[in-house]
Amino acid sequence: VPPSSPTKMHHHQNYLYQFIKKIQTENFFVAFINKVVLSSVSLTVSQFMFVSLACAVVSALVSMSLGLPLFGTIALSCVTFVLPGFVLKIMGSKKREKFVQQLPNAIDLLISVLKSGHSIPQAIRAVAEEMQAPCGSEFNEVLQRLNLGQSLPDALAISANKYQSFELDLIR
Repeated sequence: VPPSSPTKMHHHQNYLYQFIKKIQTENFFVAFINKVVLSSVSLTVSQFMFVSLACAVVSALVSMSLGLPLFGTIALSCVTFVLPGFVLKIMGSKKREKFVQQLPNAIDLLISVLKSGHSIPQAIRAVAEEMQAPCGSEFNEVLQRLNLGQSLPDALAISANKYQSFELDLIR
């Protein structure tokens, strides 16, 4: 199908419509917030958008000063606009991998403390104090949720969703 045909144009418009619809839904913002939380970067949505726009503008200015054609400038700006999102995703993935690697030791510690006769909150506190970040800090958050009255399954479910951890979801 030639690029200028109505079918091809309709196809591109459909993708654009789906992208805009995705951005307008709450899921887009929930996914963004999860990326920010998981990456441990403290940014608001407006700060993140400012950083993304700044990257795009700076790259456009640099590419124009180097004499790149307009298409190259626009393409580079688009790439650098989405770059901060990819950085957040990479940071979150590394943190998630470390969490998953630490989780078996955290579970072993939980079991040991429980076998010694301590309560579940005491076992979670032991993991929070003994384990390094991110596992230790996440179990500290679980402990805070328990102290605020959340049930153990609900407190663990938040962490399991945050880290997309099937392993943690099994123990709740």
